[in-house]
Amino acid sequence: MGLGEIRKEIDEVDNGLKELFKKRMEISERIIEDKMQSGAAIYNPEREQEILDERSADVDESIKNEYKIFVRKTISLGRKHQYEIKCSADPKATFEFVETHSFIKNLEAMNDANRIKVTFVCDDGAGSLANVLSIISNYGISVNDIESKRVENDVYKMHIVLKAPIKDNNTLACLYQLIVETDNFKILDVYTYEK
Repeated sequence: MGLGEIRKEIDEVDNGLKELFKKRMEISERIIEDKMQSGAAIYNPEREQEILDERSADVDESIKNEYKIFVRKTISLGRKHQYEIKCSADPKATFEFVETHSFIKNLEAMNDANRIKVTFVCDDGAGSLANVLSIISNYGISVNDIESKRVENDVYKMHIVLKAPIKDNNTLACLYQLIVETDNFKILDVYTYEK
């Protein structure tokens, strides 16, 4: 079998994955509708760990880590989609929620702001900072600066500057997700950077 035939096989698999991904996102939409009605949390780390363990139990060890990354990323994109739906259902409430986690008293006045300095605490466990950076990346937001300070054994206080407009719905959904999924999240500063 030549390279061209192998690539055709990959194309077929990718097209199948695309259809399954679209179906999974449709199911995520139904899930968030139910969660919004019941008040259930979007993020359920215990459930996600159960899914990872169950789905990877019969995967060959040589590709088990890659499969777990694939499933974890798929779950994370479903969560992102759910946060976007939740936040766009009530943008005013989303903005007020984000504002309560800010040291800036009037975020509304920061229309032109394109930099957001945030802080949060994370442990040095398996990929916690990587998970936060993945969340930010999922929204297409760039990180301009990052610094960490150890506050106790394996616990770090992070400061990150996001390159994103504060009034953008995409940015607000990202901030909402970070507030929910990190510890001690605060917006420290919002400003406009001009070259």
